[in-house]
Amino acid sequence: MSGPALPLKRHLLAMLGGGAPPELDSDQWAALDAMAEQHRLRPLLAWRAEQRGERIVPEAIARAWREAWHTSRLVSLTQLAGLRASGPALDEAGIPYVALKGPRLVWRCYPDVGLRPMRDLDLLVPEADVMCAVAALAKAGFALEDNDAALAAALSEHRHLPPLWHAGLALTLELHHRITDPPGYHSYHVPQIDPAGVLARRETIALSGERAPCPTPTDLLTHLMVHALYGHRLDCGPLVLADIHFLLQRETIEPEAFRRAAEAGGWQRGADLLLALTARYFGPQLLVPVRVPPESVLAAAEEMLLQDFYDRELSIAFADLLAPQSRSAWLGAVAKRLRPDADVVAGQDLPLWRFWPRWAWRRAKGLGGSLADPRAGREARRSAALLRWLQG
Repeated sequence: MSGPALPLKRHLLAMLGGGAPPELDSDQWAALDAMAEQHRLRPLLAWRAEQRGERIVPEAIARAWREAWHTSRLVSLTQLAGLRASGPALDEAGIPYVALKGPRLVWRCYPDVGLRPMRDLDLLVPEADVMCAVAALAKAGFALEDNDAALAAALSEHRHLPPLWHAGLALTLELHHRITDPPGYHSYHVPQIDPAGVLARRETIALSGERAPCPTPTDLLTHLMVHALYGHRLDCGPLVLADIHFLLQRETIEPEAFRRAAEAGGWQRGADLLLALTARYFGPQLLVPVRVPPESVLAAAEEMLLQDFYDRELSIAFADLLAPQSRSAWLGAVAKRLRPDADVVAGQDLPLWRFWPRWAWRRAKGLGGSLADPRAGREARRSAALLRWLQG
């Protein structure tokens, strides 16, 4: 099955930035709405349609967009309640923290709290305090799944612990001890953001009557860009462009500090790419690219911003194998793809020497069999080419 063509994806990106809806047939509207639903874009599209006062969007789709906007407002209130429950617990335990990404964007930067749907509440604490933070949050009703293998893997290999669940609020909290994936996690270079620096520079701000520590605007912009490009290969969707646009509209960024961080961290090209795409669809921004990327790179990024969720795991796996630029890096990527996570191994009755060959064979067979899917292969090649370009 072929996915939506690039022109339809560009129509959707333009509508997010305030452009008028195009003339589409019913199948095209359905495909555009499917992308909007997958990538949490319906509320922002509903707000844009309300701003324009136009009736071009089919009524059934427009109604679904308005309902998603209303639901997102309610979820934002739940997230605020989660912040109200977790913050005092960490303060009482003497653990410094910051509320990553969503809260500052939702309650300070976007014109309406429902425009930027949130999934989880993300809090960053010092790595040395992360288990003390788990205990403090447990007193506030946040329960960590009892899985020692998953916890050990998260501490050593990931940026956050397994989810903490608050049954009363029906809310998931992700407790971060890192901001970026650790070195060696991917088959390509991932710029590192120092969590201690973000915690030291944090600002306590008012969020709809609730005061909470958040990253500075410059640190938040850095996190948005590195997370979207290097952590997620843009599969987190076009909301990153809206985040950048509304953040730059509302907050004061330190341009020189931002550029120095991008140059020192080796992600200046990534910053240029996202600034260029934001300007293309949301209009001129306060920050501008140092060097606008080639059109082929911009087109590949546009495609990747609206990847189909059903294909992205496969395209990510292929991209990891295609992106390395040395033999040793490629062998490392293959080994990582064929190695089961520690929590998977812990859940098996078989010894590792018997379990691993079966696991590796199933993984290799699954990847090989999926090579026949032309869309997944095409997206993987784009993703790998973009990763290679980002690394210069």
